[in-house]
Formats: sequence, structure tokens, C-alpha cells
Amino acid sequence: MRSRPVHVLFVCAENACQSQMAEGWLRRLAGERFIARSAGPTPRYLHPLATRVMQEAEIDIARQRCKGFDAVRNESFDVVVTLCDVTAEMGLPASCGGATREHRDVDDPTWLESEDGDDLEEFRRVRDGVRATVEELIGRWNAASTGGKPAVL
Repeated sequence: MRSRPVHVLFVCAENACQSQMAEGWLRRLAGERFIARSAGPTPRYLHPLATRVMQEAEIDIARQRCKGFDAVRNESFDVVVTLCDVTAEMGLPASCGGATREHRDVDDPTWLESEDGDDLEEFRRVRDGVRATVEELIGRWNAASTGGKPAVL
């Protein structure tokens, strides 16, 4: 059995939505078995609708902040999950060198700018999709972990 938590970094381009949601979901769903972090190559700001829809799921990500790779450069990770095609093709921090890499292309709702409430529904859809992705990853990581870092899945 693994003696320390699995350190996971979720990455999306601006660290404004999908990776922030994934960080919140992993913390909620996996407890102390995993340490969740998020970052992105071009951090912007935590999108207020991401915060709002996560609060609807009783997960408070309002205290999380958008981080660039510099903020995690001194941490080491067992698993890095890229959540958009842009970041899947980019270089990652050196601290991710030995990490298992996973990729899931998750829609980015932050580009929406409507005033009719469709944005909120899209953020909810993405939130629920991120939850399903995190649940699937947790299940596979738990099944694959045998005392070392999770197997490449």
C-alpha cells in the first residue's frame, strides 16, 4: 500500500476554470489519499461562474488562486493531468519530469459572454463533466496503485 498521498497537478491554459474545478473535486472526493494542485502556463483569474457552480455543489474554490507554473516549480508531482489540448502540447515545469501524464480534453466555458444565463448552464455542464472525469481517474488510480506511483493508465 502507498505510504504517502499521490500528488496530482491539473493543468489548463489559464488556470481559470477546468483545472480549478478538478482541484476542488479531487480534494472533495479523494480526501487525504491525493494532494491536488492546479496551474497553467498563462494564468488569468479564477472565473466567478466557476466559483459559483462549484459552490452549488457545496465545494468552495473561492480561496483557490490562479497560478502559473512558477508557483509549482518547487513541488514534485506523481501525476499531471492536462485538461485542454493546448496544454497537452506545451512544456510542463521541470518538477513534472517524472510524473505520469494523463490528458482529458474538457470544454472551456470561460470564452462565453452571453447575458441570457446560458453561460451558467454551460459552466454547470463543465462542472459535472469535470466531476465525472475526476471520479474516473480516482477509480483507475486507486486500482492501479500498488505501493508505487500510479501506473500509466
